[in-house]
Amino acid sequence: MNNRKQLIVLSIMLVVYALCAFLSYTFFMDQLTAFAGAPMPETKISPLVFGLANAGIIIVVYGLLAVAGFWFAGQLGFPGIFSEGGNWRGWFFVPLALGAVCGVVLIAGDLLFAQINGYGRFPQPAFPASFLASLSAGIGEEIAFRGFVLGL
Repeated sequence: MNNRKQLIVLSIMLVVYALCAFLSYTFFMDQLTAFAGAPMPETKISPLVFGLANAGIIIVVYGLLAVAGFWFAGQLGFPGIFSEGGNWRGWFFVPLALGAVCGVVLIAGDLLFAQINGYGRFPQPAFPASFLASLSAGIGEEIAFRGFVLGL
């Protein structure tokens, strides 16, 4: 197993996750708090510092979880971040296509059942914030559970 490739992929995932958090907290905090229905408490911290702090926390906490999980997986003989035997198209495009299909099914179901449920459509934030939230949730979940918990 090529540990360098595995750690590069892990690092890219961490950077993308931290970048999503930074952008969300720096530029879309008002949109997210309005969507949640709870105002953000008044602080003297600028959105830029708040976003940088959250990105740093993600790098440290999830980085430690990921490195520990990577080590656990190596001790157990499991593949690290991805299986070296397959090609990257198989571990990237297949899950991406399955996620897109599931997303379309959920949107279609939401549109269909909104007509009859008496409540309306699922609440969701507008496009940039919803995309960043979905991306960061997926990456964070993969690092925490597949990277750490399964190896543990």
